[in-house]
Amino acid sequence: MKHQEKLEVFNEVKADCTWHEKQQAELKEAAMPLVKYLRTHCTPMHVAIVDVGGVDLYTKDINVPIN
Repeated sequence: MKHQEKLEVFNEVKADCTWHEKQQAELKEAAMPLVKYLRTHCTPMHVAIVDVGGVDLYTKDINVPIN
């Protein structure tokens, strides 16, 4: 399955963006060490935020599920 979207800026199409299965597989492979670390050393109450500068880990003190 391919995810396709158009990048629109001020109603003008600037680029066609396509996210391929190969890129999704590469991202999944790259994320697996972080997922394994979180599963080993953290609880389900931890949140990881990944950006260009690094990875931030936060603990959610209060979690109220809404069902």
